[in-house]
Amino acid sequence: IALVLCLGISDESRTMDLLKIEFHRKFDNASYTGWIVFAYKKNNSLNIPAVFLVIFFNLLEFAFIFASSSLIFVTYNYVSIAFALSPFTKGIHSRLLATVSVQTLITIICITIPSICNMTLPIFDFSFPFLADITGFLGALSPNLQPLFIILLTKSYRRGFLTVFSRNRRKDNIQSPFLVTVS
Repeated sequence: IALVLCLGISDESRTMDLLKIEFHRKFDNASYTGWIVFAYKKNNSLNIPAVFLVIFFNLLEFAFIFASSSLIFVTYNYVSIAFALSPFTKGIHSRLLATVSVQTLITIICITIPSICNMTLPIFDFSFPFLADITGFLGALSPNLQPLFIILLTKSYRRGFLTVFSRNRRKDNIQSPFLVTVS
C-alpha cells in the first residue's frame, strides 16, 4: 500500500529503478530531495496521498510530544502542590519524574525530530543530507542512552554502578530499605 500510494510504484522493476536512484544519490551526492521516503511530486505536481500521509505521521508525532509534555507538566504540578506527601515521597516522585522526562527528551531529540524533518522538508524542496545520514545513528543511540540516564539519575543504581568499578568496596555494611546492620 505504501509503495503504491506514496511512491506510485506498481511493479518490481520500478522499485529497482528507485533503489538505483537512491544508491546513486547516496554515494554520488546527486540528491535533490534528501531522504526518498515518499515521492512527493508526480509529473511536476504534488502527490496528494503522500502529502496527506506525511501530515498524518507528523500529527501523530506532535500528539506524542503534546501528550508527553502534558503528562510531565501535570505530574510536576501535582507533586509540587501535594500537601499529603512527605518530603521524602516528594523527592522520590521528583527524581522519578526527572528520569522519565529525560527519557522522553532523548526520544524526541533522537527519533521524533529527525523523522519529522526527513519526512516533511523534502515536500518544500529542502534537503539536509547530514541529518538524513545521522538519523539511523540517532535512532540506534536512543535506546542505549535511556538506561544510561536512568543509572545516572537514580541514586541507588548510580551507587551500585560505581561500586562495581570502585576499589573501595565496603563489605561490612548491608543495606535494605528497612534495616541497616553493621557487622
